[in-house]
Amino acid sequence: MSDSPALEIDGERFSRLEEFFEETPPREFRNRHSGCVWRASQLSRERLGYSETVRQLERRLSKCHPNSRPVVQADLDAARHRQGPTVFEWLVEIVSGHTNVRLVLA
Repeated sequence: MSDSPALEIDGERFSRLEEFFEETPPREFRNRHSGCVWRASQLSRERLGYSETVRQLERRLSKCHPNSRPVVQADLDAARHRQGPTVFEWLVEIVSGHTNVRLVLA
């Protein structure tokens, strides 16, 4: 990793997925070779938990291709029962998936 400054995600600045992307546009992760510190990550875990996951999956279900509806509906049903990954977990997986970024939950 280079000495470029760590990218900071401030969990106090958003409570919905759309706000996360406003706060931290995806381009911030491209060609970046540094750490990524997610401050107030526990707050984000709560805010981007099952309520936000249900909201996102309901939106996805209303817009997805008919062939995808059974899978999205199953994910939605699971989220309504507080099962399966949450929006927070989706984001952690995405950010951690960048080989050039090391994620630190703070």
